[in-house]
Amino acid sequence: MAKPDDERMAQDPMNELDLSPEERTALDALDHVVREAQDCAPLDLDWERVEARLMTRIAACESGRFEAPVLPLDADDAANDSRRPPTRYRIWTALAVAAAVLVAGLFALKRPPEASPTTTAQNAGEVLDGDRLEVGRLIKSEGAPVVVEHAGRATWTLGPGGRARLVSTGRYLTVRLEQGVIDASVVPRHLPESFAIQAGETRIAVRGTQFRVDLQEQHAKVDVAHGTVVVGLAGEPGDTDGWVLRAPAAGEFSLDGAKRGANLEGNVDAPTVAAEPVVGPIEPTSRPVGPRPTSDLSLDGALEQLSAASQTCFVKETPEVGGVRVSASTQLKLAVTAEGKLDWLSFEPPLSPAVESCVRARMAGVQVKPGSAREAARRVTLGQRH
Repeated sequence: MAKPDDERMAQDPMNELDLSPEERTALDALDHVVREAQDCAPLDLDWERVEARLMTRIAACESGRFEAPVLPLDADDAANDSRRPPTRYRIWTALAVAAAVLVAGLFALKRPPEASPTTTAQNAGEVLDGDRLEVGRLIKSEGAPVVVEHAGRATWTLGPGGRARLVSTGRYLTVRLEQGVIDASVVPRHLPESFAIQAGETRIAVRGTQFRVDLQEQHAKVDVAHGTVVVGLAGEPGDTDGWVLRAPAAGEFSLDGAKRGANLEGNVDAPTVAAEPVVGPIEPTSRPVGPRPTSDLSLDGALEQLSAASQTCFVKETPEVGGVRVSASTQLKLAVTAEGKLDWLSFEPPLSPAVESCVRARMAGVQVKPGSAREAARRVTLGQRH
């Protein structure tokens, strides 16, 4: 009497005894990959990302279906084809390989999300190749300045203690200054505003060759050494309207799109679109609401206040579109000096300029207990109220 396993093998034509050497190799490889997958910890997949990619592929495929070409076979080819292994064998082998590819894909998806990349100067006078930096790259300078060169386009220097982020590398090269000073030298091009520095909601776009931007708590100080620079709202690149500074010229401009200017020197033209450009002392664009934080605030307390300010500003500065409520996830990070003063804030990934400017204004003047210089971070999810 045959054993159950023998009966199963007799009924199943696709048993291991009938496999070709190539099919055995594929099966062994699949078994090896499956065993490795079983030995690993459960996958922590980002299903929202997987779903988004899948829906994108589906939408792309809806425009036209894939059809394999059908080629006619002559009599000899047809006869040779009749002696090949049965179709189900080839299908079974293809499925085995596909399963191996699927498992390998799951391993790739398992990779944890990478933090926003950061480049810090290591040596004095270090020059970075701007064409090799990806969009979103955070540039930090500590004791030495960092020089970034975009061949044939622009060279900019981030002063010591500065923070800047590469926002765009396309036709309009854009850098967002988060802290400190940038000196920029731009190669003249026919394309207007080919290079710009963004500070808060204010864009400082070049129409000439050499200028400097110094980001202060409530304004950006702009000095134009050569050429022409326009300072205005950070809207559509290449079409900035605002204050026009022709070298030699200088001025201080608010971070809300340069609605206010002060200490204007040299040849400076006021905006042509703004209804009433204000020339005078620059006041905070967004005043903190509620009691001022006390000086005995702990580092965790300051981080809690930063989280609350971020949520408030996100709701205030992020409008609903078509009834759709928007949410965002970001890592908040702050650093304080040994004296307890707020040194810098960062958002990774960054929030909109309007939200970040609002948060910085609300956190201005925050102090914690004196001690050593230190940092703290927290990941938060911001959303509009229902």
